[in-house]
Amino acid sequence: MPPHSAAVAEVEKALLPRIESALAEGRLRLPTLPTVALKVRRVAADPNAGVDELAQAIASDVALTARLIAVANSAALSRGVPVQSLRQALVRLGLNHARDLVCAIAVEQSFNPRSLSLRTRLVDIWSHSKDVAAISAVLAAHFSRVSAESALLAGLLHEVGSLPLLAWLESEGEAMDLHPAEIEAVLDHLKGPVGARVLAAWAFPESLARVPLRAPRGGDSGEEPDLVDVVALACRCHELDCGRAIEGDSWRDFPPARRLGFQEPADYLGIGPQLRQRIRDTRQLLQ
Repeated sequence: MPPHSAAVAEVEKALLPRIESALAEGRLRLPTLPTVALKVRRVAADPNAGVDELAQAIASDVALTARLIAVANSAALSRGVPVQSLRQALVRLGLNHARDLVCAIAVEQSFNPRSLSLRTRLVDIWSHSKDVAAISAVLAAHFSRVSAESALLAGLLHEVGSLPLLAWLESEGEAMDLHPAEIEAVLDHLKGPVGARVLAAWAFPESLARVPLRAPRGGDSGEEPDLVDVVALACRCHELDCGRAIEGDSWRDFPPARRLGFQEPADYLGIGPQLRQRIRDTRQLLQ
């Protein structure tokens, strides 16, 4: 049975100050980039390097190569001509986006908690992130001027702050004693600021690094939607797809929805079979 809300509150009261202190004092270790991601970022930072050099840095990782080709062929990014090689995928994605996408994929592959409960939660996090990424790419491509490539990456990484938090819970021996609802309470409070720190430490652009922190409430004021708005609305849309919509819910007072031209949940539910299929195709290629 889920713990009573008072019990969850007690866990938050006990754990949150400890985690915040560990973060402030540098004892909550932020994840480091895997070797292949570091190599790719070094190559991408070289002004004399091009597509061939980047392909050479990636090609030794067969699984990563296959994933990049699949993403480049996703319905949201497709230009109509199938990509068949790593070089073609890098050209389609662009060197900077390919560099950042390598980081996201490599991080997913490298994080493997020992605790069964945390592994289960990690699978849920990546599944949710891929759903949000697929929706983000399609929303960006059809309802904004935000690039679909950037939106896909932002969706994949918007919950990256959960990774060091799960690692801390495991290293401190807390995971075995916590109910999933208690773990979720910790993540909800801290995954945003921790995620922003992770992406800043990895030298991602500021527009992407602020997504984990800002996505729950949307981007800056104004009429033009930004990357944060796209991911924020994609999260709401994913709730609809999962049947978690609130009856009578209106998006009129949710700025990201308004800026992207959505007034009601029904506006997303009625986007049409073609865009629905694009979301499904993109999600499948992220596997």
